[in-house]
Amino acid sequence: MVRKSDTELTVSLWDNGRGFDMQHESFSTGLGLQGIQERAKTLGGLCDIKSQPGEGTTIMVIIPVHQHG
Repeated sequence: MVRKSDTELTVSLWDNGRGFDMQHESFSTGLGLQGIQERAKTLGGLCDIKSQPGEGTTIMVIIPVHQHG
């Protein structure tokens, strides 16, 4: 889902897949989700990731929108 307001762009992704343990070493050393978090931060935004084994995964990225003019 993608939503845009006057102040922010929000992208939400979710699945009902296997999920994963966010405390596991592979999460903190992996480049995929960590890369999304870093890119969101670089753009002044944030990335929230929630997952548990057997419960699927939800990712929400919020990026501020700057008005020009």
